[in-house]
Amino acid sequence: TADSDRQTAQAAVFTLGTISSKRARTALKTLSEDPQHPLRVWIAVAMHRQGQPGTASRFQKLLQDKDVTIRRQAVDALATLEKFDPTDLLIKALEDQDGLVRRTATTALGNSSNPKAKKAVKNYLRRKVDELLPLLTGSDRRKQYEARKKLQMLGPPAAPLLLDQLEKTSSPTSRTLAYMIGGMRNAEVLPRVVATLRQPNLPKDRRTTFELVLLGMGEEAAEAATELLADGSDAVRESGARVLARVGGEAAADKLKAALKDKSPKVRAYAAMGLSAKQDPEALKVLEEAMRSRDAEVRNVALSALARYDSQTVLPLVRPLVETADTATAQNLLFVLSNFREAEATEGIVRLTQKHPSLANFSIYSLRRQGTPAAAQALGRLLDHKDRRVQQAARAALQRMPLPEAREILKRAEQKKAAEKTTAPKIAPKRAK
Repeated sequence: TADSDRQTAQAAVFTLGTISSKRARTALKTLSEDPQHPLRVWIAVAMHRQGQPGTASRFQKLLQDKDVTIRRQAVDALATLEKFDPTDLLIKALEDQDGLVRRTATTALGNSSNPKAKKAVKNYLRRKVDELLPLLTGSDRRKQYEARKKLQMLGPPAAPLLLDQLEKTSSPTSRTLAYMIGGMRNAEVLPRVVATLRQPNLPKDRRTTFELVLLGMGEEAAEAATELLADGSDAVRESGARVLARVGGEAAADKLKAALKDKSPKVRAYAAMGLSAKQDPEALKVLEEAMRSRDAEVRNVALSALARYDSQTVLPLVRPLVETADTATAQNLLFVLSNFREAEATEGIVRLTQKHPSLANFSIYSLRRQGTPAAAQALGRLLDHKDRRVQQAARAALQRMPLPEAREILKRAEQKKAAEKTTAPKIAPKRAK
């Protein structure tokens, strides 16, 4: 037990706990008398395994230890003790200053079959949720961040309570809550989320919010999304397709393949988007059809998906849109064109900038993302833009481009600026009367 290798020493302590001889019991008792022993948690566990009395008092001391590592080890070990009810100790651990200690205690109490444990953890979680939720809507960014962190540390048992809040009201924090609930991976919330998404008349903003819960659960949500995809309502099937498209994976691919033939254009478009990651040829046909849709959402889904295909496939499809796109579609189109280095793509970005001046900053980002000499030239022209903020953004983009052309354009712009200063007429000061 005094070995310099911690694992060896810990294994020795555990082995002593399996020996029922008086010598083994005395050895562990002697070790336990050192209040600073680095293995004091494992010594307490070993003594319990031997059947020595005093488990509750030993762990009570460990949970009050100044060393947070010891307290974390102790609360972890409590749930593993056989023939011992740790409920009272775990309830006390809920008030620990360390979030990880509290989270471990919360999870252990939530998994317990003891009614007292269930009630204690429920009361604790409700109190913490009521205390922290108002901070999410405040104006103090630091407090918002701390509240999110503390809510996440409550762990999976808090998910149903947060879902209660999400079901009651729609607020600016709804999306944050949805991500948080999904990330807690509590299987109890799945049936409730699916039931909500099965409502055909669910408002769109609420629908996308509850979809975020499923997305936060990752692959565990694939089965639930598949259920939605088999529903009779177009809106419900759209939810299934959107979630599956973002979850991905081989299991999702088979379902999305079948959804390419769905009667709803949106379901087909989202299914094609999910399959576009592998440049699926069947999905491409659906995307070509979606590009001709009068529904802006369907067109924008198709645009997002086309960004994953090669330029020879995409540029002929998006060419007509450059002249006809509305502002929302133009913004998506700028992102698609930024994926390609061809001159036609750069010309498209420039034309969209001319037609939609409000998207100048998106255009600048797209040109910088292209990173070609032609894109640098286009950014150079924006240095003379009437809006000073656009000029500054274009200059910053050129400074970040690792191209000789970009440096040359900036150099010429500085020379031009200096020349204008020297040739500007001087205005004589007015004489005093």
